[in-house]
Amino acid sequence: NIHGLLAQCYIKENKPDSTEWAFREGLKHYDDNAYYHESLGYLSRKKNDFDQAILQYEKASELLPEKSALYKTLGELYYQTNKTDKAIEAYESLLKLEPKNREAEQKLAAMLRSAGREEDMIARQEKMLADKPDDTKLMFDLGKTYYRNYEYKKALQKFETLAQKQPDNIEALRYLANVQLNLEQYNAAIATLKKMNSIEPGNVETMCSIANVYRTKKSFQIARTWARKAMRVAPGNGLPYITIGDIYSSTVEYCADKRGGGGFDINDKLIYELAYSEYQKAKKDPAQISTAQKKIEALKAERSLFKSDRGSAFLASENNEIKKNNNNEIEIDNIKKEIEEKLESLKKVKDSENTEEIKNKTSELSQIIQKAGAELYKNPEEKKEEKEPKEPEEGEYKEKKDEEKGPEQPKEGEGKEK
Repeated sequence: NIHGLLAQCYIKENKPDSTEWAFREGLKHYDDNAYYHESLGYLSRKKNDFDQAILQYEKASELLPEKSALYKTLGELYYQTNKTDKAIEAYESLLKLEPKNREAEQKLAAMLRSAGREEDMIARQEKMLADKPDDTKLMFDLGKTYYRNYEYKKALQKFETLAQKQPDNIEALRYLANVQLNLEQYNAAIATLKKMNSIEPGNVETMCSIANVYRTKKSFQIARTWARKAMRVAPGNGLPYITIGDIYSSTVEYCADKRGGGGFDINDKLIYELAYSEYQKAKKDPAQISTAQKKIEALKAERSLFKSDRGSAFLASENNEIKKNNNNEIEIDNIKKEIEEKLESLKKVKDSENTEEIKNKTSELSQIIQKAGAELYKNPEEKKEEKEPKEPEEGEYKEKKDEEKGPEQPKEGEGKEK
């Protein structure tokens, strides 16, 4: 009709206001013209008059219920104006007309999720996957949905299937490893991470993840090996140093638990000193400064590492000096030098694979520090009375020593030699 033709002329001349006038005039005579309503909706949307646009598109969809594009536009407008429930209804109507519209399915799933309707979203995704069992993208999305909702067993099934279909899909393998860890399937997680490492050799994050799983399994020596591999690959990356520091901390906690509690002994604190040293190295990497500092603060606050609880002097940092006693300053200075030498010696061998050498160096350092502690904390009256040395406690890094025994005393009734 004449109004439609006039509107087309205004459109060609790029006169939107005149175009809108022509369509509105036409609706005065032809209110049931779906094309006029849709065109007015389009013009209103371009002017960001969303309420008017929705009104016109709703009228158009009533007049043309089989036109799927109207529901798509309505769904977008509803969602844009925070009318999520109506947007969901519009996309459901769209999918009834276009059941294979993948884009519409994805948008509907996102809307269901934003509306807190996770179960409805999962049901739709499962239905889609049943129709397209080889759709790896859909399988990945569904696995992530289960993972996000802590349904790890269902997520495991999706990612295991996906790993079979796409064995080199790093992202799928990463999710699979995380699912296995949450299910405490540590051996399976290690196998998955090692597969990732074979696909992307030299990935520091993957190697440190392997080290952390071995740490969880209490396999500390293997854990250190993987962390050191990462360190050799990227010496400037702070993550391997943090990983080794965590391994040392876990080692002490494990040994303390095996002893049945009772606090930390001097050897435990020496190992914590190694952890502290690794965290300090990690701070050289700007990306790890915050994490490393939090680890250091945790050592200070939670473990009381910077205070002596058994009369032993603990070198917690490079600024921690042994206190001098006025009566034996020369002797204490000598002991301090010995401690520093032994500590440096221990630091040189701590990254080696020679466990026996580490034990020996740790034992030597422990004996000197105990000697320093005895000098520092005994008062003048205690110096007069010599006490028997306390038997060293057993720990992961101590060697058992035969206790020196004095001459056996004769039993009662037996003669005594002069």
